[in-house]
Formats: sequence, structure tokens, C-alpha cells
Amino acid sequence: RPGRVAGVALIATVLGENRPGGRMAWFPPVRWALRSWLNNSLFTPEGVRELLEDAYGHPPTEDVVDGYLSPLVRGDAQKALVNFAKTVGPDLPDLAAVDAPVLFIWGSEDTWRSIEDGQSQADQKPGSQFEIIQGAGHVPTDTHPEQFSGVLTRWIAAVASSSR
Repeated sequence: RPGRVAGVALIATVLGENRPGGRMAWFPPVRWALRSWLNNSLFTPEGVRELLEDAYGHPPTEDVVDGYLSPLVRGDAQKALVNFAKTVGPDLPDLAAVDAPVLFIWGSEDTWRSIEDGQSQADQKPGSQFEIIQGAGHVPTDTHPEQFSGVLTRWIAAVASSSR
């Protein structure tokens, strides 16, 4: 919907992936297996540590592990994640059709989404900006907050000044 946003910032994402496997989560045995895996693998200090180490590109601190684990072991977290897995995202519009400035932010050490994937997406949107945060993995917001906020703040200021 044109005019609703002044700009779009995408952080280490791949557009167009709509999790088609999510349809399988409607099948009760798949939901049971997913809940079992969440309880026994992901919702543990070791599971969170392993996932974050892979995303960050270095071992997380115990405080960070605890910060991520705490909400995962509360109440209906497993149910919420299983329900999320059941969703199938909408088809996204062609990026070139987005009528707003677009910023892509990537970590130079991201092993989940390659820089080439990000640059390829940026190439689909003429005039977009592609920024690489050196030394960051997949979650530059967590591992390099100063650099991330600097890139984002400068971009927001540029977008705001160009729309006046």
C-alpha cells in the first residue's frame, strides 16, 4: 500500500520464502514431533547456545543464552512456535514494486544468509542501499548493536531529509 511507510529496512532476510513446509504442521503427528523436538533440543540451554553460536558466529554469553531461553520455557511457548510453523506466509510483492527506499543490512560473517543472496535482492530494487557490518553474523542487531544502530540511524535520517 503506497504511502504507508517512508522506507523499508531488511536485516539478513530472504524475500519470497513462504515456508511451504508449514502445511505439514497441521498434521497431528508432525505437531507432536515438533513439540518433542522443541522440548528436548531447542528449549534447553545447550540448544539455545548452539543455535545462537551458529547465528552469531561466536559463542554467546550465558546471560544472552538465559535471555533467549527464559521466554521459551514459559507457558505456551511451544504451542506458539508450533502454530507459527503452521502458517504459510503470503506471497510477497516484487521488490521492485515497493515504492519506498529500501535498506539491506547484512553481517559479513553471516552463515545463514549469504552476502550474495542479499546483494542479489538489493539488485532487484534500483536505488536500494546495501550495507555490510564487518565481523557480524546473522544477528547484527545483537552482536554489533552500535554499528547496526549507526547504519540504521544514518539511513533513517537520509530518508527523512529526502522526503521533506
